[in-house]
Amino acid sequence: MKRIHPALAALLLAGASAVAGPMEERFEAANRAYETGDFAGAEKEYRAILDSGIQAPEVYYNLGNAYFRQGRIGRAILNYERAQRLDPADPDARYNLDFCRRQVADRDAPPSHWLASAYQAWTRAVGARGEVWLLLVFYLPGSVALGAWILARQERFRRLARFVTVVLLLLALPAAGLVILRAAFRAADAPAIVLADKVEGRSGPGDDNAALFTVHEGLKVQVRNQSGGWVQVLLPNGLNGWVPASAAERI
Repeated sequence: MKRIHPALAALLLAGASAVAGPMEERFEAANRAYETGDFAGAEKEYRAILDSGIQAPEVYYNLGNAYFRQGRIGRAILNYERAQRLDPADPDARYNLDFCRRQVADRDAPPSHWLASAYQAWTRAVGARGEVWLLLVFYLPGSVALGAWILARQERFRRLARFVTVVLLLLALPAAGLVILRAAFRAADAPAIVLADKVEGRSGPGDDNAALFTVHEGLKVQVRNQSGGWVQVLLPNGLNGWVPASAAERI
């Protein structure tokens, strides 16, 4: 269970005590409920914080723990995933997520390409904020060096500034590519977690269509389409089919 809550701290620093005070009290009340074994009560308080508009990885992580202790593996995985999206480098959320995935009847398939595997490893190690900082570390000094190259009068300084500019901006290119790649992945990505204990994937949006496969609670799928109360999902093994929208929730 995590106690650090940057979102609440930011609200307090901003002087929003009317909002932060009650939410901080709810956070502590949720932690106390969890510690005394009242996992349903803790769940209620953590959810109230999230419903108020505060999105913090610590709250999602603790909510995942509360669901796990109630045996609700699908919702535990869903909230660990949300915690990781906000803080990809958090080792606790990653450990709990991996542990829960091993309890799922269906297994997530590993990425089919080595580049996807490498990108996932980088994401876990650095995260989105790390990529942005890496870009700034090279781009800002490179911009200063570019200005010096343009404005320098002595040829020796111009050559040095030109060399530094080229090196730093070339180093900034991979970081910029990673930021763009993450944005592209995020735009195309529509992952969801199966929350139903067991659900059949059908050939079309409706119970009258043929059943193609069965998936179980906790499996991570990709949402590809939606029609009425049904969503088309893509499984890790490449199969796709339609399940009731209530059977899976997007991360």
